[in-house]
Amino acid sequence: MIKEKMKNEKIKVDIDALSDLAMLSLSEGEREGLLFDMERIVAFARRVSEAPVTSGDVGAVCENVFREDCESARDDGGDLLSTAPEGAVREGFFTVPKVVE
Repeated sequence: MIKEKMKNEKIKVDIDALSDLAMLSLSEGEREGLLFDMERIVAFARRVSEAPVTSGDVGAVCENVFREDCESARDDGGDLLSTAPEGAVREGFFTVPKVVE
């Protein structure tokens, strides 16, 4: 019953609130274009949410197809640290310049 109500209900997108949250200053044309795009995105999301999914389908998506997930020996990082520029390693770690006060 709720799904039926949602299916027939048009989603209202508040472009002014959205642009304020995103700190955007939009012209009237941009506002109309964004409203059109957002309504299409919401309509697409609604269609995707209505797609039938069975429990068998979910497992296929989560299967690792690239490699076996197994433990392997790791280097202590010495080889990698040896590639750092002079003065960029301290106490076994890379040092980087401070960029935030």
